Amino acid sequence: MKTILFAWNPRKWVWDELPRAVVRANQEGSYRDEWSCGVTKNVQPGDRAFLIRLGEPPKGLIGSGIVLSSPRERHHWDAERRAKGDTANVVEIEFDVLSEQPVVDEAELRSKPLDAQDWFPQASGVTIASDVAEVLEARWAERAQRPAYSASMGVVEGKRLLTVATRYERNPEARRKCLEHYGLTCQACGMSFEERYGPIAKDLIEVHHNVRLSDIGKEYTVDPVHDLIPLCPNCHAVVHRQVPPLAVDELKKLIKARMGA
Repeated sequence: MKTILFAWNPRKWVWDELPRAVVRANQEGSYRDEWSCGVTKNVQPGDRAFLIRLGEPPKGLIGSGIVLSSPRERHHWDAERRAKGDTANVVEIEFDVLSEQPVVDEAELRSKPLDAQDWFPQASGVTIASDVAEVLEARWAERAQRPAYSASMGVVEGKRLLTVATRYERNPEARRKCLEHYGLTCQACGMSFEERYGPIAKDLIEVHHNVRLSDIGKEYTVDPVHDLIPLCPNCHAVVHRQVPPLAVDELKKLIKARMGA
């Protein structure tokens, strides 16, 4: 398994999907997308992937994941080059962490021992040296508040169902008990779907894990009252706009501040 550096430069390509991708990766545990690997074809399924933001501040590493496919040729992502008939090699990546702000920023990447790697390439597909990758994985696990990655994690999920990505099962009984305790009102903003939309939305609510299953990295017994909390889709999306997720109590403070309370 290699560790591959993929790049995104907002000066060259506006990633309109990024906010939604961040929510999906951090809330649902994964977000899949095709990504250019430049001219290199030395990328294989199972390789570790890191995504760096280049071009304009804030620069730094904003994502991690697993390569799911071998390189294949596609129309070039740049509209002008695509119009000329140019192509690019792409691979499919399943991101497990994404953030709009760097998790490991430019200054840290330029400091020892990470500065042994060139973090600011002209294109994607650069292999990160194994000794640097080892340091990065430990740093990433600390910053993203998740278990340190190992090659074996790329072929398991919550209850150990075979796949090339790490996903975790949700227990419907735990959800039922959580809602039995808290009710169907968002515990951050106080919205009730039934009150706002009527009977058609009576049972509509999402359940947030105060500690992400992907952070725990193993099967465990969920406490429906302490580990879970009902949130409306809007509030649920907001808490997952960052890595690690925003605490629900912090979200309540933000809402109160905006309401002038």
